[in-house]
Amino acid sequence: MNSQAAQNSPHLYYFNALFDLCLGGYNTEKFTCAAAEMSCLFIPLGSSHDKIILDISVSDDYFKYLTLYGIGCPHVLSENEQCKGTIGDPWGWDEGAVERFTKVGAECVSPDLTVVKSINSHYFSYQFNKKTGTGIPGAQCCSSKDELIQALKSWKRFPLVIKPEFGNVGYGFIHKEDPVLSYRELKKADILFRAGKHVIVEPWLNRLTDISSRCCIDRDGTITDIRHHQGLTNKVGKFYAVLIDPGNEVIGKWREALDRAAMACAQELYEAGYFGPVGFDSMTWSDESGKENLAAILEINARHPMSSVAYTLHDRLAPNRVTMLMFTGNKKLILPDNYKSFQKLLGDKSFDTGTRKGAILLTPLRAHHKDDTWTQPERSVFFLAEETVEKARELDKNINRILSE
Repeated sequence: MNSQAAQNSPHLYYFNALFDLCLGGYNTEKFTCAAAEMSCLFIPLGSSHDKIILDISVSDDYFKYLTLYGIGCPHVLSENEQCKGTIGDPWGWDEGAVERFTKVGAECVSPDLTVVKSINSHYFSYQFNKKTGTGIPGAQCCSSKDELIQALKSWKRFPLVIKPEFGNVGYGFIHKEDPVLSYRELKKADILFRAGKHVIVEPWLNRLTDISSRCCIDRDGTITDIRHHQGLTNKVGKFYAVLIDPGNEVIGKWREALDRAAMACAQELYEAGYFGPVGFDSMTWSDESGKENLAAILEINARHPMSSVAYTLHDRLAPNRVTMLMFTGNKKLILPDNYKSFQKLLGDKSFDTGTRKGAILLTPLRAHHKDDTWTQPERSVFFLAEETVEKARELDKNINRILSE
């Protein structure tokens, strides 16, 4: 099947949220429940002509709620249902995704899985950075724990971070203010070297702005839809939001350099044998003189980046607004058990299809797991749209306040 035919065929979506951790063979048991709940996040990518695999059950009211705001919902694949004629479209290509799609008769138009694993490693991005002069200046690769210990002994610039070969959004990172690994850190290093052949040591720079990029690599090598947006992360580099601001001045300043870096990396990925969606993480940082610098292509995500969902919603629902895809832990949120009560709580903070402003809850209020219980998901994800970044952030604060009382 050619690329155009694949694009026009119905898709079978599957958000295999543990993709990044599975590449490293990590124990993911404690994340299984949350990952199952996140399978709903691919719903906005589809339409009524498509299908989706969910690892939980949700109520009909959930789909009615999403449809109310213009989100076309794909048909949920039922147990033992076959869907020949659909194209499998996962978060990331691995053996688990291929197995799920093959079992139900969907076509797998995927790159070689060994290539997918290789290019999703920090080692691959490290090599690309060395070749192109991108990434973090002064980064060093270590291929054994002894080599890591020796490298730290001669390390001059602190703080630093030790990155595993596999994992993303800060998972497995070891942050250090000194060159000595504690007993606990040594045990963690053992785990990292069992998961991969390398770790990358980098200076922890004075981070100013996190910038993420995305594009699509077609099967013939054509690279399209390069776009840049701001990623929001906490102090240890853990992602919590996508911010799309058409007037972002920092991105405007560095756009040409970001375009060049994304294009060069996408070409490198295609030459390695990859095609499909891909995301890149970059950042700006200040040196000792206070000068702003760009560190491009810190991380390569050869899969759907989270911005696939963010841009789909932005383009369809609020193309001229500032929008945010916001992840919120539910330890403090108190969500009602029905959508009528939820909309009443949000009041005028709910998304308005006329003004194209407000909030939409993308994850369900309750999820039904295999143990026959309905529970509030561990995390909630909101789509927010407003006129300015400041108003979008204020909307986020208001939503959290309303749902925490």
